[in-house]
Amino acid sequence: MAKQHTSPGHFHDKHPHGAMFHWWMQRITAMVLIPLTLWFVFSLAGIAVMDYTHMVAWIRQPVVLVLLLMLILMTFYHIQLGMQVIFEDYIHGRALRKITIWTTNIICILGVVIGLVALLNIVLY
Repeated sequence: MAKQHTSPGHFHDKHPHGAMFHWWMQRITAMVLIPLTLWFVFSLAGIAVMDYTHMVAWIRQPVVLVLLLMLILMTFYHIQLGMQVIFEDYIHGRALRKITIWTTNIICILGVVIGLVALLNIVLY
């Protein structure tokens, strides 16, 4: 009988949702990001011809603000999920793998915070 390979110290080995949850979240965030990214790219064409006042008014629209917030959150969550899988698969030292995953998590959290603060700064001032 063949022994199944498990990688000790991987996040998924101890996570209550496991690898299947991680796999599904990668697919869900990718599917959400497709229309959000297309919307954002096409919106950039309109933003390019706006002056600052019109751009701020555009961002302050509730639908636009929610879509921008979703884009920021989903992008960094998707990055975190994907990078974690890469690090778990290709970094073999347990300590280095943990440090790399935590560093990526911190960078992604900082990216979300910076994006949210930037949007709040535009919306509130």
